[in-house]
Amino acid sequence: MEAVVRKQLQQQLLSNNLISNRQFGFRPGHNTADLLNILSQKRNNTLDQSYEGSVLGPLLFLVFIDDLVEVCQNVLFLYADDSTLFAPIRTSDDTDAVAASLNRDLSSMKVWADKWKVTFEPNKCLHLNLTSTLETENCQQ
Repeated sequence: MEAVVRKQLQQQLLSNNLISNRQFGFRPGHNTADLLNILSQKRNNTLDQSYEGSVLGPLLFLVFIDDLVEVCQNVLFLYADDSTLFAPIRTSDDTDAVAASLNRDLSSMKVWADKWKVTFEPNKCLHLNLTSTLETENCQQ
């Protein structure tokens, strides 16, 4: 009996537009994927129109990430969501010790990231040696 009532009531509600077109649950021809597609398109349209989301968000992000510098023994510079870990190598004898110190800082940063559910993009990681000649290479971890 419920099935008969549901079918007739649903037909009446839908044919008279008494259920919002923005309702995707329990409606024939509507599903979660449809809603996700619409939301994705709305987001892309908003970005294309240069509405750059929250005005407060960037400042709150700076507050959120600010303590990252405290987990490093070496100097860590931040620019928004980019970071630069710096340590001078004063003599060639210091190379191994500085490398070990930088690696400890990278490990500490990983612990911080895991704690706060933040990910770092390894493809953006670059190792840079500033000497009388410039040398770069991708990070290998």
